Amino acid sequence: MIRTFSLLLFFIGLSTAAKAQPPSLSDSLIWAFEQPANWLVKFQAQNTFITGQPIRTLGLKVGRSHSDRVAYGGGLHWMTRGIESELVNDEGALRIADVRMLYGSAFFEYAFYHDKDWRIILPVQIGAGTSWLLNDDNERRNAGFVLLYEPSMALEYGFLDYFAVGAQVGLRLMLINNHAIDKQFTAPTWGLRFRVKLGKLRQDLEQ
Repeated sequence: MIRTFSLLLFFIGLSTAAKAQPPSLSDSLIWAFEQPANWLVKFQAQNTFITGQPIRTLGLKVGRSHSDRVAYGGGLHWMTRGIESELVNDEGALRIADVRMLYGSAFFEYAFYHDKDWRIILPVQIGAGTSWLLNDDNERRNAGFVLLYEPSMALEYGFLDYFAVGAQVGLRLMLINNHAIDKQFTAPTWGLRFRVKLGKLRQDLEQ
C-alpha cells in the first residue's frame, strides 16, 4: 500500500509539473528564493519499522518558507516507544531492554506542484543523533552515534490561510548505524504532518 501511494504521488507530480509556475527546476528555485521568507513550525508523526517491528517517531521542526514553494530548517525527532531487545548486563545475565533513538535534523523541501490549497512536495532531511538500549532500571546501555538520510514525498492541503495538513511516505536510510544494537533501522516510512504558517499569521495580526 505504501509503495502504491508513493507511485501514485510520483505520477501525479509528473503529469502536473508542467503546470508549475516557472518552466524549469532552476528557474523555480531562483523564483522561490526571491520571494519573502516567513517562519514556519511543523509537527510530524512518522511510522516505520525496526527489524520488522512497527515503531513511531515524532518530530518538531522550525524553519523558513519562501512562498510555500521551498522550505528549510532544523528539527528534533524521538521515538515514542521502543521495541524489545536482548541485553546482557554486567553480571552476564540476559535481560530485555527497549531500543530508543533521538536525533536532530536539517531539512529541505521543494513543492514542485502547487494549485490553490494543494501541494505535492519533495522533502529530504539528514539527521544525526544517538540510539541506545534502555533497561528496566532506566539506564542507558550500548549507546552509539547514528547518521541517517530520509528522502520522501508528501501531499499537503492548506486551510484557513495559516495551517496545512498532509500525508508523507518515504524511506529511512541509515548512513551510519550503531553497531552495538543488532537491529535493522533502514525501512520505509509513512505518516502525517501538520504545519503552521507563522509568518502569515503574524502579518495578519499586525494589520
